[in-house]
Amino acid sequence: MLFSEAVNRFIAFLKLEIGASSHTVISYGSDLASLAEFLKGDIDIDYLDRESIVGWLEFLQAKGYSPSTMARKISMLRTLFKFFVMDKITDDNLVLMCLFPKKQGSIPDAMSSNSVVSLLAVIPNSEVGLRDQAMIELAYSSGLRVSELCNIKLHEIDFENCFLRIHGKGSRERIVPIGQPAMEALRRYLAQGRSKFVKIKTDSSVFLSLRGKAISPRTFWKSIKYYSATAGLSSKISPHSLRHSFATHLLENGADLRYIQEMLGHESISTTQIYTHVNKKRIVSEYEKFHPREQF
Repeated sequence: MLFSEAVNRFIAFLKLEIGASSHTVISYGSDLASLAEFLKGDIDIDYLDRESIVGWLEFLQAKGYSPSTMARKISMLRTLFKFFVMDKITDDNLVLMCLFPKKQGSIPDAMSSNSVVSLLAVIPNSEVGLRDQAMIELAYSSGLRVSELCNIKLHEIDFENCFLRIHGKGSRERIVPIGQPAMEALRRYLAQGRSKFVKIKTDSSVFLSLRGKAISPRTFWKSIKYYSATAGLSSKISPHSLRHSFATHLLENGADLRYIQEMLGHESISTTQIYTHVNKKRIVSEYEKFHPREQF
């Protein structure tokens, strides 16, 4: 079987069998196009070997790709060859014996609670401001990914019980609570702001752009950058900073890591455990403050 045909079957598997997001499908497709170009031709899958796979990764590494990008490409290869074996395209999982560099875990940048207040304080009292305030409050209150936030539908909000039904990565559904400040901001936006964005073809998306469509992650990112600059906050603040802050502040205040994992929608607890690192300085400080042997 030719490599191109095997790849087409893999992409179909991602879309139809496991319900991978469009972002994942596009990213994997781009990676595989890069691999095909490196192989210099549509070779028969039986002639693909470990040396070619490792050579492609070394080629990308030499071009200066970041560790996180390399880790994503390695993850794609593992998924690809698991599928090849499962679908009987090949009997040999080439990546099993390959030595890949491990991605170094990074500590997320979390905002302080005062920074969140400062960010909200500079938002104007306008229709756009009501929308952006509700989005920021909800992102911080419920720990949403920016793609999840931008795609919320009206029927997914339970106003009576204050929770939200989210369809996250891999079409996995989870229920997340909505805090009181976020719920109040959401109600204000829906009562006084959303109707100003509605057009003839507007659907049930909660957060709308000026064109009446679901707001894009890029537009929200630009808003966060603008408000951060206006408030004199770090230029590194992004929509994802609100999700980091949600998890970090819950952990600092005693929330169980398993509950944080569930609310974030992490498939593995190991992903959530990175937030335990941001808490180390506080733990040391508390130890030095209260341990009897540190009082002398």
